[in-house]
Amino acid sequence: FDTYIYAPDSPSVAPFHLYTAKIDQTGNNGLGSVIEKNRLLISDTLANAGIVATKHANGLDWWIVVPEIVSNRYHTLLISKDSMVQSFSQSIGITWPLFLDISSQSIFLNDGSKYLRFSDEVGLQIFDFDRCSGLFSNPELVNFDFDGGYFGGLSASRDCRFVYVSDRLNLYQYDLQNADIESTKTFIATYDGFMNPGRCLFSNPQLAPDGKIYLNNNFFQG
Repeated sequence: FDTYIYAPDSPSVAPFHLYTAKIDQTGNNGLGSVIEKNRLLISDTLANAGIVATKHANGLDWWIVVPEIVSNRYHTLLISKDSMVQSFSQSIGITWPLFLDISSQSIFLNDGSKYLRFSDEVGLQIFDFDRCSGLFSNPELVNFDFDGGYFGGLSASRDCRFVYVSDRLNLYQYDLQNADIESTKTFIATYDGFMNPGRCLFSNPQLAPDGKIYLNNNFFQG
């Protein structure tokens, strides 16, 4: 991580580089060994949060997407079994503010058809994603009524229909199959006051292989 400043009173710490490493899972008597590391893929001012991947339409290769900070630019990498095949960038959608970067989360739907990015103060940004070309299209911004939380999160159901977002204090659901996604906002749960020893809040949900969504408790003292 390196420090860079966009304004005299607005320092931000974020990565300048994206690296790759190669691991031999059979090495070291089956414990695994690193056979290549720190190979530079991207050199740019990158977002703190948002690196995600989905399979190429061929079922073999992978697309990796990394947002640029304070920008609407996205770096897209095509990775094969042995190396990076392709790298390009695309500018689309809204520009994300500086201090909301670390409180955002990005995901691909389970089938790779859409890329979503959420921050409780920006809202839910939705793109269609072409798994053959790696290009985004049809940006849509779903507004979100900020409830005073911070460090929220984003996940989606395994069938790719429902999206779940949190503002740290509350959890909501949206229906992606509805023409008016914003109108489908449904309250799911709110923080119940549990302390261990600080407040255990909603953050960074993840869809697991068992089809369930698990949330980080975002321990917060205060």
